[in-house]
Amino acid sequence: MKKFLFVLLISTFYFLISASAASAAYTCLGGGDHSGADWTPATDCTSGEVAGTHTNIGTLYVNAGQTATVKAYNGSSYGSVDISATTATIANTGTITANSKGNPAATGIGAGSTVGCGGPACGTGAGYGGAGANANGYGSGGITYGSPTAPTDLGSGGGNSDGGAGGGAIRITTTGTLTVSGTISANGTNVSGDYSYAGGGSGGSIYLTAATLAGAGIITANGGNGSTYGGSRSGGGGGRI
Repeated sequence: MKKFLFVLLISTFYFLISASAASAAYTCLGGGDHSGADWTPATDCTSGEVAGTHTNIGTLYVNAGQTATVKAYNGSSYGSVDISATTATIANTGTITANSKGNPAATGIGAGSTVGCGGPACGTGAGYGGAGANANGYGSGGITYGSPTAPTDLGSGGGNSDGGAGGGAIRITTTGTLTVSGTISANGTNVSGDYSYAGGGSGGSIYLTAATLAGAGIITANGGNGSTYGGSRSGGGGGRI
């Protein structure tokens, strides 16, 4: 009898170790296999921050009043999240955002440039899905790039050292219904400060694939406003959805 109890305890201990290992198959910022479990990143992740490729999710939940935020691009990683689930629900007032999480000022394929504009140096707007604006007639805005049908690129940064950052990238794939009653956004950054002479960041990417898309929410990848000081108005181009 004692031998039987010992074996049972060892078996139970082994089961607990195996279960713990399965639950740690992903990290919020590194991605991984979720083993079919539901995921609520706003509560399951520190500060609701996410990045990387997340697969085999049961249902993705972003509940009312919650926000899941893509971790900002740091020059080598982050800036995007790729989620594959059976179903996904972004509730009313729930948000998945990659606003300002793409390329920082004056970087990226469609980065704005710094040009003379009749006095101070001005930054032009960054481009991506659309070209960036010039700086009150001076210079040219950033170029367009990337795929219009399968967008995954990060938005670019506006010209000048304090140009706006580009939007990040959000990819969601569901084999069932994707319900968007809240907001999915990947907007570029508006330039802050009246005296910046800088360009706005371009919008990022939102790429959705679903058997059924439902809801009446908001999906945006807007370019950021540029400086209005001196009439430069060098806004960033929109992203791609």
